[in-house]
Amino acid sequence: MKTAKLIIIFFLSLFMFSCSKEPTDKVLNPLDVNEINNLEVLCQVWGLVKYHHPAFKKGSNLDADADLLELIPKIREANVKTRNQILLDWITGLGTYNSSKASFDSKVNGKKINGQTAKPDIIVDVFWIENEQILGTKLSAELVKVRYAATSEGSKYLEMEDSVISFLEKEYTYATEPSPEYRILALFRYWNIIEYFYPLKIYLPRHWNNVLADHIPKFLGATGNLEYRKAIARLVAETGDSAFNYGHIAFVFGNRMVHRDILGVSVVENKLIATSASSTEFQIKVGDEIVSIGGRSLSDIKSLIHEYLSCSNQGMLHSFVSNYALATNNSTLSVTYLSDGELKTEVFPTEIWLTNPVEFTTSTPAISTAYSLVEGGIIGYINGAYYVASEAATMMNALKNTRGIIIDLRGYLKDFSMTALAYNYFTNVDVFCFDYGTPDPSTPGILYRYYQSNAIYGYFKNYMTYNGKVVILADETTFGGEHCIVLLQTIPGAITIGSQTRGGMGQVSIIVFPGNISYPVSCKHTYTGYDVQRNGVRIDIEVKPTIAGIKAGRDELYEKAVELILK
Repeated sequence: MKTAKLIIIFFLSLFMFSCSKEPTDKVLNPLDVNEINNLEVLCQVWGLVKYHHPAFKKGSNLDADADLLELIPKIREANVKTRNQILLDWITGLGTYNSSKASFDSKVNGKKINGQTAKPDIIVDVFWIENEQILGTKLSAELVKVRYAATSEGSKYLEMEDSVISFLEKEYTYATEPSPEYRILALFRYWNIIEYFYPLKIYLPRHWNNVLADHIPKFLGATGNLEYRKAIARLVAETGDSAFNYGHIAFVFGNRMVHRDILGVSVVENKLIATSASSTEFQIKVGDEIVSIGGRSLSDIKSLIHEYLSCSNQGMLHSFVSNYALATNNSTLSVTYLSDGELKTEVFPTEIWLTNPVEFTTSTPAISTAYSLVEGGIIGYINGAYYVASEAATMMNALKNTRGIIIDLRGYLKDFSMTALAYNYFTNVDVFCFDYGTPDPSTPGILYRYYQSNAIYGYFKNYMTYNGKVVILADETTFGGEHCIVLLQTIPGAITIGSQTRGGMGQVSIIVFPGNISYPVSCKHTYTGYDVQRNGVRIDIEVKPTIAGIKAGRDELYEKAVELILK
């Protein structure tokens, strides 16, 4: 471990820190390993105090960010004794306050959210506050007091509405090329939000403390806007949570793309395959294997995605490959592929990305209408990409006498009120679907679990009850439909076929970094009895497209659904 840290410190000597208009840009001494340790301690102490000390209650004029910016240059090269004294002086200088573990525990156990009784489900372990060997006796004792500080006004940095927490942070729009102090502020802000408010922390790929230690030198070395944005993306990717991504990151993958009408790709049978192609303009055919795109192999593309995008599972990874493999900054993109055993290379034109990158996804639903009668009128088909709630009654009346209904939730779900279908038309029995888990601003570090009795599945029941078979289609292109699928899976006898979905179901809040760079973060956990927020929805029968099927123009998931209904 010490050797690894020394290697990290050595490479820091390669970086020079650019100046900023903001706080003084003091150069880091790359040989002082204690500096990294000091910043680790500062991050943890600052985060605990920011969220627990009554000095930063709602309406307070004090500023935790400003305090941190002043503390960083003092703490970075201080010896341990001086560091701990500086931190102790800072905390005591914030004013007197009351502290009671008994009162804190009583508040935790008496929590109500949206009028519902909530029980503490996850309690963040802040054992480090009692480590006197690192913190010293006085600072450790003060931090224990802060942990159980009493406040009724709430934090100026947090608020909650409809059981979803919001983070009230300064944007520092001017900090487009932030100084080291602001870069450290960015890291510390994000690290502590995940530390205290992320309900899936137990699923993080590695210990969150190790993430902090690794990223301190990375943020210190991230000079300039591009490197700073990359540092943030790499940090967010450490969560491995599919909900933590916006549509695209142009500074990594490029802001131009080959349009899917010209060429689309997907991972099929562990190969990168052309799933759409313009045969009138180019020689590449649907089903051809892509060897490289812009010089990158499939392995290269996956590595880049893992580095800069947060990925819960293979389904999400394959979805990202489909969306970003054909991205570039250039006006053209070279693609090498195998076609009928012959290696070929073609150059494709690119265009600026569309406003909504999901338009580039490679999902091809069987029928491009909201609903229809198929297979001679004996099966109903509902396409989530076109469904709107206003058509529900007409749709179900048209489909009510079929032997079965296929609900295709591949692609982007157009209308999220589709969740009400299950309890409006398919069953009149209440079935447990969800418990929710959420942090609360008044007790940072505690995740509460509660049952939301007025959940959407209880609305407008009993228009009619459909008695045929129901088959749901889902795969890695399912976008926004996972919550809907979980509800539809409560339909008696419903079968879900396809492959792993993205695992990004949770409601998100927004975290803003200095420089006004925003990312979503899951802060409401949905308990379904199956970890959808990491694994994707439950798949009853795995069915994946094959290269042979793609070449033949078949929709193998649709075909399997028809088979299940008719047998």
